[in-house]
Parts: sequence; C-alpha cells; structure tokens
Amino acid sequence: ALLRFKASIQKDPGGVLSSWQSSGSDGPCNWHGVACDGGDGRVTRLDLASSGLVAGRASLAALSAVDTLQHLNLSGNGAALRADAADLLSLPPALQTLDFAYGGLGGSLPGDLLTRYPNLTTVSLARNNLTGVLPESFLAGAPCIQSFDVSGNNLSGDISRMSFADTLTLLDLSENRFGGAIPPALSRCSGLRTLNLSYNGLTGSIPESVAGIAGLEVFDVSSNHLSGPIPD
Repeated sequence: ALLRFKASIQKDPGGVLSSWQSSGSDGPCNWHGVACDGGDGRVTRLDLASSGLVAGRASLAALSAVDTLQHLNLSGNGAALRADAADLLSLPPALQTLDFAYGGLGGSLPGDLLTRYPNLTTVSLARNNLTGVLPESFLAGAPCIQSFDVSGNNLSGDISRMSFADTLTLLDLSENRFGGAIPPALSRCSGLRTLNLSYNGLTGSIPESVAGIAGLEVFDVSSNHLSGPIPD
C-alpha cells in the first residue's frame, strides 16, 4: 500500500522516499516518515511534512489498505503535491489526525467526511484549493473533533445555520468566501478557545452568546461586513 502511494509521487527532490523499498530486510517501520505500533509492528503514523514532494494526483486511495493508520501528515509540501478532496474518503477509518495544510488539495470536501471518520480529532486543510460549500451539518456529526482549520481556501456558502460538535476547541474558517451571519449555534461550543472567521463576507451583528463563550481566547471576525455593537 505504501509503495503504491510512493509510485504516485512524481518527484522526490529530497529523496525522503528512497528508503521505501520492497526488497531488503527493512520493513515499513524503518522507512522514513513511517511509525509503527510498538506491539504488533503495524503502521500507525505517516509523516511526510515539508518534503518537497510533487504529484499530479497523489494516491490517497493507496493508503486505504493501511487500516491501522491513525495520523497522516502531508502538510507543507506546497501546491505541487496535488490531490483530490474526494479521495479523502479512501483513507483508513481509524484516522485520528489529518494534516494536509499548505498543499495542493483541490475540489469540494465530501459532505460526510467527518461522519465517515468518527475518531478524527484534528483536521488541518489550511492553504489549499478547496472549493464548494460546507453542508449545514458538516461539523455536527463528528463525535471527537477538537480542531478544524480550513483557512485560506475558496470555500463559500451561507454558514448562518451551520451546527457544530460541542467538542470543538479550535475553529478556523478565515480567508474564504463564506457569507451569512455568524452562526448562533457556535454558542453551544462551550470548550471553544480559538474562533477565527476573519476575511470572509459575513454580515449582521455579533451574537452576544458567541462572543461570551467563557473560555474563548482568540475571537477574530475582522474584515467582514458586520454591523452593530461589539458585545461586552
């Protein structure tokens, strides 16, 4: 499975995948960027962040057979590491953290992404080429999600009626093209520490119930089209 993923990579200027060989005595647990469970030696982590990898379409589907994979980090490879957002649904169901920030992930996020991966706690897809809208219930059906960051994409749509999992501690939707009002349902996220909705097209006023979340440390709604008073 890992070798099929390697085969989809067109350029590896740093040679980070050079240790990925089918021949030889070293198994995948000794390959660069791969970590395994100490008990049974099955792959649980793949970290190829900031490796300069280039692919016309990285084969995320090739990773589907790595059914024990819990942590995937392909961040920082830039726009040259391209992948289709629809292929995220090919990843193994045990996934807990997904980081493809600062990459070439394009297309629309599958509407059932978070419900298909109930163990996900952290999703970072910032600075990609994501388009389309987020369904109103997109962030509601994720029982474990804590951090969700899609800043710096081209996502759009009215988010006024979006609902959210109350497990969220960080939500960053900044630098997109979202419209509508600040979702009142955010007030149910009592554990929220960081909320960034800046640089969108949001309108209306700031709900007191959202601004008043007790533990909120970062609340950024700048560069929108908001009106009315700023809640105390």
